[in-house]
Amino acid sequence: MTDAAYTDEVLKWRQEREASLRRDNGWLALAGLFWLKPGPNLAGSDPGCDIALPPRLPALVGSFDRDDDSVTWRPVTARESGSPIGQAAAVPLRSDATGDPNTVDLPGVRMILVHRGGRLGIRLWDNLRPGRSSFPGRTWFPIEPGFRFLAEYQAYAELQFAPVPDATGESVNLPIDGWLEFEHAGILRRLDATREDERSLSVHFWDPTALDSTYPSGRYLVVPLGEAERAWVDFNYAYSPPCAFTPFATCAFAPAQNRLDFRIEAGETYIRH
Repeated sequence: MTDAAYTDEVLKWRQEREASLRRDNGWLALAGLFWLKPGPNLAGSDPGCDIALPPRLPALVGSFDRDDDSVTWRPVTARESGSPIGQAAAVPLRSDATGDPNTVDLPGVRMILVHRGGRLGIRLWDNLRPGRSSFPGRTWFPIEPGFRFLAEYQAYAELQFAPVPDATGESVNLPIDGWLEFEHAGILRRLDATREDERSLSVHFWDPTALDSTYPSGRYLVVPLGEAERAWVDFNYAYSPPCAFTPFATCAFAPAQNRLDFRIEAGETYIRH
């Protein structure tokens, strides 16, 4: 691949990341995360509700009823401009841990059930929130092919788990399928990785740029697997976790073994406010 073709490929990927961030029900639209207590959790715009909805919605639209690890959405009879609000009947909810959560949809708003450790919560998107349109855009280091390393992938004999903190202050077990090994400055470097699918890996890593110019808890990287379990670890494709854009995400941090001791001035940067 020529330098120009490589640059065009990275720039196209950056545009796709930007579009994904700004889409309906994307990270910029995230507007709340509410942990559920046992029993009914009222949802509405009334200040007394457990799940606070935007003021444009009715004072009460329903409740999320928790019974141990089961949650049921129970809507109330409510109308706005003659149109029903939300589902018409009680609905048992599947959490995002199933990979296929069902949604509670209201005008401009979406809610799903999330499962984190022993906690259940409601994640709320508001596609009309002002921050969605005022976000200035992602920022990036200049594209640098020198931060592209040929690596070999080796699977662990058994699935490993790395205990890491997440953005909520909880500890989560990050699944680790294997590791990537590459050479930098004459030294073999190693990064633990999680399989996203048969032909790609996900890596959470930290490097010293997190002290001044990238997201403090580290960045993410997807690594496509090539022939014979070889791969290009290309840090020009490193990106900030969702927590860089919203306080309502629950990102897992980089595991201790993925803390690199050299600066990776490639990929996404982070503007500290």
